Parts: sequence; C-alpha cells; structure tokens
Amino acid sequence: MVPALTTGQIDGFLHSEPATSLAVKGGVGYILMASRRGDMGDKARLVPMSFVTANREWATKNPDSVKRFMTALNEAGRAYKAMPKAKAMALLGEWTRLDEESVGRFSDWLDPRADMTSDALHAWWELIAGVMRERGEITDTLTPADVFNLSYQPSR
Repeated sequence: MVPALTTGQIDGFLHSEPATSLAVKGGVGYILMASRRGDMGDKARLVPMSFVTANREWATKNPDSVKRFMTALNEAGRAYKAMPKAKAMALLGEWTRLDEESVGRFSDWLDPRADMTSDALHAWWELIAGVMRERGEITDTLTPADVFNLSYQPSR
C-alpha cells in the first residue's frame, strides 16, 4: 500500500498496522481516521488492534497452556496501560523498529494490547464482520462463537 501511495497509484487506503505508520514515517501520508482515537465512533474504539489466533484443535487439547498464555498477555496489557507514556513509546519504538519521533506521530492510535472483552467482540462482529458479510467474504451462518472463544480470557 505504501509504495502505491508513494508512486501516486492511489490517493489513500484503509489498512492496519504497520502500513499506516510506514506511510506516516515515509512522509507520504497521514492518518485521516483511526478507530482508537474515536474517529469512527465510540464502538470502534472497543475493537482490539491485535488478536491472538490459535489452532482450535490444539487449544481444545491444551486449555491450561492457552489460559496461562492469555493471562500473561492480559497482565502485560495492564502493565502497558499503566506505564508512563514515555516508556510506552519506547516499547512501541522497539516493537515497530521506528524512532521516537515516528512513534510519537502514531502513539495515539496504535495499541498493542490483545485483550478482548464481550463488548469488544460484539463491536468487532458488528463493524468488521458486518462489512465482511456484506461483501460476501463470510457467510451469514458464521457466528461469533465460530471465530472467538472468550473462555480462555482470564477473569478480571
């Protein structure tokens, strides 16, 4: 997407990270709308930017491992949310391999936490899956339970 924007083949794009940050860093674009900033409404703020995906058969056979992993991710997410902005930006810089100035340009919309609540699941299902159903990318028979299993989430 960034090369197409750079060469004038397109005027804009809707994409996830890191394409958006690379366009900002490269000086060829800017963020018009970011869900975490609230640009797309309050419901879109709930949708996680990062997900954890696992083989359903393996997860079913190893529920304790999955729960321990999800507990560790949620603990890391709580620590990230509580840390000073400078430290969070340093972590984002390390994760994205971008300098502090670049990270500062997108730190208000990039959220690396991978936590999922019931409200976030329903927001994703309405906003993201709704568009996918309209375009015929997924069937109307697919349900949230076919995609998400919140039973592995640690109790809060």
